[in-house]
Amino acid sequence: GRENMCFMHVSLVPVIGVVGEEKTKPTQHSVQQLRAVGLTPDFLVCRSGQPLASSTKHKLALFCHVPPEHCLGVHDVSNIYRVPLLLNHQGVTERLLDRMNL
Repeated sequence: GRENMCFMHVSLVPVIGVVGEEKTKPTQHSVQQLRAVGLTPDFLVCRSGQPLASSTKHKLALFCHVPPEHCLGVHDVSNIYRVPLLLNHQGVTERLLDRMNL
């Protein structure tokens, strides 16, 4: 059942222009399409060229109906092996264990 699985949606949050504005609409639309077919993400894993702003995480959480602490930012890093460290730094392990009731 639902308590035995966790759905993580990976989406790009593009950074546009010199100002570095983060666009959340593509992620909002992809979550909307997932919901239309009956899939509800537990976590949003947001790919970006730079660290995700706190305000962007809160905006995505609000419009995608996930808790703000379940919006994870995964920005470009120098080495692929740094990605798990980046996720661990954001507390994904504890939140995933809590979600799975482990």
